[in-house]
Amino acid sequence: MSPARSLLLTLLTIVLLGWSLWSYLDRHAPTLSWWKPTTVWQSLAASRTWLATDLPHQGAGSGTGITAERTVPGFFLSGPYAPVLAGWYRLEIDGTSPTSERVLHVQLTSDQGETILRKLDVNGSALPLVTELDLPTLADLEIRLAATSATPVTIEAITLRRIEFSQRRLRDDLIAQLQRWFTQPS
Repeated sequence: MSPARSLLLTLLTIVLLGWSLWSYLDRHAPTLSWWKPTTVWQSLAASRTWLATDLPHQGAGSGTGITAERTVPGFFLSGPYAPVLAGWYRLEIDGTSPTSERVLHVQLTSDQGETILRKLDVNGSALPLVTELDLPTLADLEIRLAATSATPVTIEAITLRRIEFSQRRLRDDLIAQLQRWFTQPS
């Protein structure tokens, strides 16, 4: 093997090991005594779930969620006013509705509702909703829900999960490219 290929392979191995180590630390930080991220890091990087009954709401609260219909004016659920770092996130809205018509209007905002980041209209058959979002760094992410149907919709929880930078896909693509490169005749 030529010295250039050997050096390139060594550098790529170091990069892949660094990504793997960072991914491991990111996932297991709370359980490792020697890896002590700050409270701010934990609050910005962690996946979080908020129960609907714990968020500011209008509508009928039950033990498992908040139920609303179009008769509830405006947004029946809002919050959590949480800080987030820029990146890709998976938003999960755990809820149910007995109809397949449009039942929910979702807005993601910041700056106390002044900046609308994304709007979604959701059919009852699409609940629970799972969507991916590219968010900027925010001090106060607010997720607002409004009922758009006379049919009741029940929301139980909202989860926001940070999606890791496509490390696995990037690593797999890089390994495949290296395999093609090393198996090609010189």
